[in-house]
Amino acid sequence: MIMKRGVGLLMLLFIFFVPAIIYPSEDNIYLQDLINKAIDKKIYKERYWYILLHYKKSISGLKSLVDDPAFFISPRGKNDPEAELIETINSLFKEYQNEQEDPRCRFPARYTWLKETLNIDESLMPPSACPEFEKFLKAINPKSATLVFPSAYMNSPASMFGHTLIRIDSTYKSKLMSYAINYAANTGDEGGITYLIKGLFGFFKGYFSILPYYEKIEEYNDLDMRDMWEYELNLTEEEVRRMVFHIWELKDIYSYYYFFDENCSYNLLFLLEAARPEVNLTDEFGQWVIPSDTVRLVINKGLVRDIHYRPSRSTRIKHMALYLNKEDRAVAMKIAGGTLSPQDIMNKDMNNAKRMLILDIAAEMTQYKFMRQKIDKETYQTRFLDVLTARKDLGRPEAALYSIQPPSRPDEGHASGKISTGVGIRDNEYYQSIIFRPAYHDLVDSLGIRDEFFKPVSWKIYSGIGREVLQDGKEHLLYLINPGFGFAKENKIAGIYFGFAESELRFSKRFDADYSAGIGLSAGILKNITDRWKVKISGKAMFYELGDRNKFYSSSIQQNYTMTDDIAFRVNLTRAKSYSEYWTEAEILLNLYF
Repeated sequence: MIMKRGVGLLMLLFIFFVPAIIYPSEDNIYLQDLINKAIDKKIYKERYWYILLHYKKSISGLKSLVDDPAFFISPRGKNDPEAELIETINSLFKEYQNEQEDPRCRFPARYTWLKETLNIDESLMPPSACPEFEKFLKAINPKSATLVFPSAYMNSPASMFGHTLIRIDSTYKSKLMSYAINYAANTGDEGGITYLIKGLFGFFKGYFSILPYYEKIEEYNDLDMRDMWEYELNLTEEEVRRMVFHIWELKDIYSYYYFFDENCSYNLLFLLEAARPEVNLTDEFGQWVIPSDTVRLVINKGLVRDIHYRPSRSTRIKHMALYLNKEDRAVAMKIAGGTLSPQDIMNKDMNNAKRMLILDIAAEMTQYKFMRQKIDKETYQTRFLDVLTARKDLGRPEAALYSIQPPSRPDEGHASGKISTGVGIRDNEYYQSIIFRPAYHDLVDSLGIRDEFFKPVSWKIYSGIGREVLQDGKEHLLYLINPGFGFAKENKIAGIYFGFAESELRFSKRFDADYSAGIGLSAGILKNITDRWKVKISGKAMFYELGDRNKFYSSSIQQNYTMTDDIAFRVNLTRAKSYSEYWTEAEILLNLYF
């Protein structure tokens, strides 16, 4: 009897509960149908899915350029777009305790695209609330977008080629109240050669950040003395909204940062593709990406509606100084330095226009000194208020005195890559020459001009493989690296004159010790004869006392004539002494920029 009751109980359990185990719920059927539909349509191969996950083909196969595991829902998501898609769809039908876990809140761009592509019925999904994301979206209030290019800043290796960021504009009249989207490496306190090596080989983590635009202006425009170009994009409000959705997905997510390719400019292109996927940007580059090239590409793809120029503090100061003589500029510096009261110039024999310029320069320099931490906050407040008090009674200045003519835009110059080919003669022997340079900077771009207001240090570094005459009197292949630091000043008649202290390290099996190292000096004058014709006269002395010993002296004159933006001729004439042997060389090169 007991056995029969036990069997009966099991039968009841089987009748009431097994069907629930065998037959899936309506929600589970719907979920499986969605997954089957996604697989049948192969939407995991669609371009927009690749954009949102940053997938790119590599030697080892398909992989995402995002390295943070938190960016993927599937453990295989970094290399498997199908697995990531299936796991993402599955995750949408689960319940979560907080917004940080809910994929609809974490990945709004993915969810929105999947909902539209698969026509997902939200009523069959668990309830979801995303207050933090909604708060973020309301604060940004995206309406339009602008690509911003702060010009090159030669005192920072990471910024020597310029930088790019994106400004998201809202309904605010002042663009200063907009938000800026920036991607940069988290370098900590690293500096020197360690900083360079880590940046080259991807040891830094790069993050997107969202900051008020006025903070970026203070950093680039005012503190680093970098002019800024604002390229207003023709994206629709809906496209900008899609971009902002993807920005949220990348918040606090890292990718390994590489100076040459996966850098600030390249990663920002994914945001533009997320906004307008039919525009292909990220596949246009190879082994290196330079910010000015990305700006040029964005223009060529028809994404730019208008362009605005924002001069830096240093540009504003130097422009105002053009209308003052040396003595008046010195007065402005004394006021900024606190050795002269602003009220003292009221008693000087000068017109109000000159007083305005002197006080405006003093005000700008006082702010600059404070931002550079050259004066404390109390000193700054007192000194700056004194200048403003003297200035307020002088009225409005003439607009022409403060109107700055924009220089050539970064997208209007020659392309960044260069290949040179030419012929030459050295001691009655003819030769052919070919030179390849992937980046656009030359010695001229390394020169920071010193004046009464700013005292930048010029620096250069040359590295490459070439052929040089060694002790046996023949040319041999070697590798060298040649850094240097110095100064540069400008004279209205002579042009720019400069000097460098240098060191050099060379490697070759032809050296007795396989290497040669030394120090030396170089100096020269650079003069623009016309807008297209440039002449440089220079000399150099190097003393190699480590490894293979040698003394090297040279003097040269170089002339460069620009035919078009991407074609130039260069003529070099050099007289040198090396290993007690003198030689003379003449060379003509055709430079092609690409």
